[in-house]
Amino acid sequence: MNAHLEKSASWWKEPMVWLIIALPMAAVVAGIVTVAIAARNADTLVQGDFRKEGLTLHQSTERDQLAARLGLSASLRVHDGKLRVRLHGRLDQPPERLALSFVHPTDASRDVRTHLVRLDADQYEGQVGDLGGVGWQVVMEPADNSWRLAGRWSVDQGDTFSLSAGQPDLSTRP
Repeated sequence: MNAHLEKSASWWKEPMVWLIIALPMAAVVAGIVTVAIAARNADTLVQGDFRKEGLTLHQSTERDQLAARLGLSASLRVHDGKLRVRLHGRLDQPPERLALSFVHPTDASRDVRTHLVRLDADQYEGQVGDLGGVGWQVVMEPADNSWRLAGRWSVDQGDTFSLSAGQPDLSTRP
């Protein structure tokens, strides 16, 4: 009987005890790691012309419709970090400046926003730097935000691309 008491006194030497302790501890550690990853890589807010009504999001398309009525489109060319834009359409007075956003599909910290200055009646120019090999969502709008052109572009597709009013709104992250 004395030998039995001695064996039960050394519970920390039993492998089953450590297995019973290790499984819940592993779950706690995994939970803490999951919370840390989620906090560090939080989703970005929805961008673009959206409004929330109840539990649903509604997209506002007035700016896209105005661009379509004006017959707006743009030809863009990226070369050595410089961006050239030719704006086509029926504008009474072309804007002096355009805002152009290259929206990264998953990481808002990598978004590129630049302002384009008008060179002549329909030509604009600005700096964009290195855009890498990502499939960008591109949004162009004047300073007064009255209209908008949107589309997709990837460096792999070449250095020229176009935006038109008939393309779907792509200004939000998936």
